[in-house]
Amino acid sequence: MFEHRHRLVLTQRAISDSDEIAAFTATLDTLPNLREVLITADALHTQREHANYLHRRGAHYLFTVNRNRPTLHAALAALPWAAVDRQLRRQFGHGRRETRSIAVLAAASVLGIEALFPHAAQVIRVICTRIDRATG
Repeated sequence: MFEHRHRLVLTQRAISDSDEIAAFTATLDTLPNLREVLITADALHTQREHANYLHRRGAHYLFTVNRNRPTLHAALAALPWAAVDRQLRRQFGHGRRETRSIAVLAAASVLGIEALFPHAAQVIRVICTRIDRATG
């Protein structure tokens, strides 16, 4: 676990690929207080059990939803994103130009969100396009 503001490693654990999901809670259990902490994790950790664990500990989560969770991914993709205001962010660097379109919905406005995924506060859609200067 990495604290970004001060660039500190707070906890870490050596694991094998087969133990990564189980290591999530075991690693975070080494920290005494997660209250009001935002935990970010990749799509592998988009697990109902992980969301429930963080909620019990008073933490918040930001999980990525990919096609590894097909039912959840399809339900989120079907939300009325066209009606949601978007913010655009453009970045230039490292030989490429990136544009991100970001839209946010309050989870309370999403009918049945608790059945889809527990303790969600917001649903965020990010669409990234990247153009490499060398290849276009």
